[in-house]
Amino acid sequence: TNILDIHGLNTDLTSSDFLILPELVADVSGAHIVYIEWAAAEGLSGADALPEFDFDRDGKSNLFEYAFASSPTTPDPNEAMAMISADGQHVELSYRRRADFVERGIRYQTQLSLDLGGWVEADASVIDSSPAPGGAEIVRVSIPMPAGGASIAYVRMIAWLDAS
Repeated sequence: TNILDIHGLNTDLTSSDFLILPELVADVSGAHIVYIEWAAAEGLSGADALPEFDFDRDGKSNLFEYAFASSPTTPDPNEAMAMISADGQHVELSYRRRADFVERGIRYQTQLSLDLGGWVEADASVIDSSPAPGGAEIVRVSIPMPAGGASIAYVRMIAWLDAS
């Protein structure tokens, strides 16, 4: 699993603190042959092609670069996810992903936390998606924020390769 970004939302949900944690946090032993083919096409081989390796040293693993359609050989600015708007009850986010993610066996999940310790799947609804360069798409989602007067909530996007 790779964490895309985490947004910390203040109590009135009108702004966010941006925290990036692009680290490999789970085993990817079931990686599909399409990942290996992608790594080879990107010029990576041997240890440089491992999912957890960061060839271009931009802080994002190869698997991160694969799932979120960025280059593993050229350092990228971190523009993978952005908060578009918040109204106190919902937050709208956009993120970049591979348009053919289903065929590639990539899975994505939006998660919420009140303390950065316990994460739960968010009830995210896709608003729309639009084509982006490099076989990618930009996806907009709406996420209802937890009720109960929490002073802050965190949102993150994760991705992993399906082992089946």
